[in-house]
Amino acid sequence: MKRLILCVYNKLRRLRNEHRWNKECKLQLRKIKSKRSAFQLQKESSFVIILPHADDEWIGCGSLISSSDYKVSLCNADMEGGDSESIHLIRRAETERLANMYSKPIHTLCNNKVNYLKELLEKEKPDVVFVPYMIDWHKEHLEVLHILKSAIDELCVNWKLSVGMYQVTVPIDPKNITHISLIDLPQWRAKWKLFRDVYKTQSTFPWYRVSRNEIIQGKRFACDACEVFCIMDYQEWIQAYIKHIPNADIQQSIRSVLSSIDALYSLKQPSLINETKFPLSKQ
Repeated sequence: MKRLILCVYNKLRRLRNEHRWNKECKLQLRKIKSKRSAFQLQKESSFVIILPHADDEWIGCGSLISSSDYKVSLCNADMEGGDSESIHLIRRAETERLANMYSKPIHTLCNNKVNYLKELLEKEKPDVVFVPYMIDWHKEHLEVLHILKSAIDELCVNWKLSVGMYQVTVPIDPKNITHISLIDLPQWRAKWKLFRDVYKTQSTFPWYRVSRNEIIQGKRFACDACEVFCIMDYQEWIQAYIKHIPNADIQQSIRSVLSSIDALYSLKQPSLINETKFPLSKQ
């Protein structure tokens, strides 16, 4: 009986939250009056997408992974995420399944993560290495940024390397968006259906709220929906990291408003970029 009551309670809570998030999304859409311009990613570019936890890659870069326009490798930073060992292994298998669906190679950082990542970047020499947006509340997401910075510090970068940040749960401020990947509504629906089908361990993840960020960002850029990115030269990214990485107080302030779309879009974010040097093609 208790289990049934809990199930009904959780379902009612989910429906209540979705109703609230739908209203907040509509409010944000009404606030957008002017369209912005951004760049689309150049075809044939090569990307390494670093994921702190299994599912971050699909949330932030699903359109890149599913596209045949780019050369994409996944790099699982394999952070603990507070999971038990059994759940951790299941989550890793979920990402491996996703990678196999699109024939994308996947690498796992284990033991000396900095050294392994350094070797991977030296081998692949990607145009862009992607990590989560640095305005974040999750300590392990931020730790992955530190791992990348440490790997780059040890690299002899003899190719044109850029760092791209993708959107996970915190929306990227429009002033920091340099590139977008267009998604039409059927693709958007398919993306989030696939999320629910593949990442079974994430049944409590607030995908409904997170998915609305792509609709809101889409209106800014005159399309149905889009994934958004902040891409800059790796040296500029390191300077932004040193200057703007959130401290514990800022992380907590972000965490405290995560459940509200309105509050997330009201967050004051620093300007991270000056000029991107990545070869671009206009939208």
